[in-house]
Amino acid sequence: MTHIYNIAHRGAISLAPENTLAAFSRALDVGADGFELDVQLTKDGVPVVIHDETVNRTTNATGYIKDFSFHDLANLDAGSWFSNEFKYETIPSLKNVLETFCNESIIINIELKNDVFSYLGIEKKVVDLVEKFDILDKVIISSFNYCSLFYTKKINPHVKLGLLYDQNTKNNLFNKNFNFDTLHINKNSIKSEDENFNATKNKIIAWTVNSKTNMKELTNYDIYGIITDYPEILSQLQMYK
Repeated sequence: MTHIYNIAHRGAISLAPENTLAAFSRALDVGADGFELDVQLTKDGVPVVIHDETVNRTTNATGYIKDFSFHDLANLDAGSWFSNEFKYETIPSLKNVLETFCNESIIINIELKNDVFSYLGIEKKVVDLVEKFDILDKVIISSFNYCSLFYTKKINPHVKLGLLYDQNTKNNLFNKNFNFDTLHINKNSIKSEDENFNATKNKIIAWTVNSKTNMKELTNYDIYGIITDYPEILSQLQMYK
């Protein structure tokens, strides 16, 4: 059976605060093949790794990412909300993450979080960093935003692209003729859309799969990867298959 890649959703978020260097390191420690992260832009145009459009949930401050300079954002406490063990964790820049892990044999799934705010130029900034660290072979750039992915492909035709797909979003009529490298499918859509997905040439990545039952069930499908909050559980299941 083909290996299904274990991709940690925002890192190992049951073990460390999401989208931090600690979470990504823990993910690899417990057997993940890589990790997914989210990228937005600061007021001064620095790509930073955080899921929400605001810092409210995961730091000791409030406000929109787009209204902070990187210097101010980097001084926030991004770990204490999870545990005092991580009180020195900060919101990392994408550059910092790629620099830290560029020599690892892993998958890095970069999701462009530009469906609420457009973040003009985010595609070029992300591609430039991927090129800088020479990791085109390791990175998948994904988004719900069609136009953003098309533009990313124009910037560098060799970049790997992943379309995020959900039956409840407007992109459910995706263009099967466009050369996405991966389709990132909500786990609840896998069964109902299986024939449609198999008709494409795209590799399927299921998200976000957190129960053992769903993990085991998805191994019966021809999928490329599983994005999970619990890479340690998926790793154990794969070890004893």
